[in-house]
Amino acid sequence: MLALYAVLLLITLYIPVLWIASSFFLILPFFIYSAKYPAKNSVMLIIAAIIISMITGNIAAVSIGFAYGTTGAAMGYFLYRKKGKFSVYMAGSLVFLANTIIQYVVAVLFFHFNLIDDSMKMLRESFERSVHMMDQLGEPVPDKAMEQFEFGMDYFRALVPSIFVVSSFVMVFLFTVIHFPILKRLGVEVPSWKPIREWQMPKSVLWYYIIVLIAAIIFVPENGSMWYMIYINLLFMLQICLTIQGISFLYFFGNLKNWPKAVPTALTVLSFLFFPVLYLVRILGIMDLGFDLKQRLQQKP
Repeated sequence: MLALYAVLLLITLYIPVLWIASSFFLILPFFIYSAKYPAKNSVMLIIAAIIISMITGNIAAVSIGFAYGTTGAAMGYFLYRKKGKFSVYMAGSLVFLANTIIQYVVAVLFFHFNLIDDSMKMLRESFERSVHMMDQLGEPVPDKAMEQFEFGMDYFRALVPSIFVVSSFVMVFLFTVIHFPILKRLGVEVPSWKPIREWQMPKSVLWYYIIVLIAAIIFVPENGSMWYMIYINLLFMLQICLTIQGISFLYFFGNLKNWPKAVPTALTVLSFLFFPVLYLVRILGIMDLGFDLKQRLQQKP
């Protein structure tokens, strides 16, 4: 497992194109090992992997080894304990999120590198160059467009906590999709996901959503305030939950009506490409949670 990790790490660090693929497999040695052996063995594997990272790379390699090692070990440990797939997924997501936050804080405090600020600075400079170019061509950018850009920058900055959460959960979801079949082929007992049509968010999600909207009407969030940041992130995360519920309903309805599987899949893809479709899917999620649409449709003769 250490040899496999070392090869994958070298590819990730030094081969420009292949690192995109290899980075998804860095977690695999830890995942396999932790699913087969007790936790104390996995700790030794992580320590050995960090030492190898120090020898073969730099401080970035060490952070990679620790993040992927602890995430893979956490997921493998839950498999070792025969936990369900959702428990494995949540454990991996939370550990990966914790690593992401720790690495971001360390990079800012000790290396004076802020990925978010640097990205926003580059985006602002690019926009200003475009504005200057348009002015030289005699087509000045409207003030409204300038205001929208500033609003978008403020919104993105406020949304950073949610971006960390969503990116971590999406990354670990991809890990499960890629690696569970591999573990199964290697003889590890792997639990299966529930079909998408059976996914069900707690009804409390809808109540939280309504409470947040009412709170925003009573206490209007001012741009840049702490309440604005809390409101934006809560609303964003709750909207994601409602969208997932809406997608689940699409698959449920498609199964009920014997649609080809490609139909709900296509609608799901469209919902992420076109905002009007996304809003409709979210409304379906709200209606499903609020009126128990799945149960009502199942009870119909």
